[in-house]
Amino acid sequence: MREILTEAVQLGEDFWYNVLPVGQFHDPRYGRISVTPTLVGGLASSFGKATSYPPPVKIGHGDGAASPGVVKEVKAESDGLHVRFEVDEKAAKDVREKRFRFLSAEYDPDYMDKATGRRIGPALLGVALVNQPGHPGVKPIAFSDGEWKQEGDGSVDERVKELEIKLADALKERDELKAKLAEETKKATDSVALAEALANDLSDVRREKREAEVKVFCDKAVEQGVPPAIVEKVKPVLLSEASGGEICLSDGKKVQMSVFLSDLLESMPKIPLGSLGQRESGGVPAVVTKVINDVNGTKKG
Repeated sequence: MREILTEAVQLGEDFWYNVLPVGQFHDPRYGRISVTPTLVGGLASSFGKATSYPPPVKIGHGDGAASPGVVKEVKAESDGLHVRFEVDEKAAKDVREKRFRFLSAEYDPDYMDKATGRRIGPALLGVALVNQPGHPGVKPIAFSDGEWKQEGDGSVDERVKELEIKLADALKERDELKAKLAEETKKATDSVALAEALANDLSDVRREKREAEVKVFCDKAVEQGVPPAIVEKVKPVLLSEASGGEICLSDGKKVQMSVFLSDLLESMPKIPLGSLGQRESGGVPAVVTKVINDVNGTKKG
């Protein structure tokens, strides 16, 4: 029993293993897997809080797999999720004799709290001693000179290779994001151009509609005996944007411009159709002069 505890303490205190290296890889079951610093940080932050049990060290994956140890501590590093764990003497002996060469992580990227049903984010569920790890970036476990280590630790060449892989992944992700940004920018530009074109079309249609309505109004006024000269003076006001707004007359009364002009022309003295084009020597009727003064001097908005 003393020997087992000694072995377990040695593994637990001295040996840290990068069980989930940062990077991207593909798995036929799950497709493209991205292990990001954000994911690694989330797994480290939720350790000891997410699951109701200590994450086990298992022999192979699966809920029914034997568990000869537990994960004691985790930490997020720039290169991945490092775990400190302990196992019993039998498992340690199997690793020393290379019956198991790797650790493979089991995690849920969006774990649900079983007590509350609330999603709490990434959670480490356990690790497994395996010979065929799902992550191609993990390194073999080694035991030499009485010490445990992860092969590749401390090697400049290994570190350079890892950084080159990460750089290639980062550059690829950057290019994908740049392409997506360019596509979204083009869509936004096209949308703005389309909106402007539609606004112009709408303005043209409204103007044409207004011109048609004013023409009908003016033609009807002339047919009813309103002098064409008066109609021509009123026509620009009817065509203006202010014609649909409200005006305040000199007596303080507020009326719609279009309603005011319609009532005005209706109340004016009419002339026989045969006399159109002729005007009396007296000039423009006094009522028209008053209207023009009201419109030009007191209209609002």
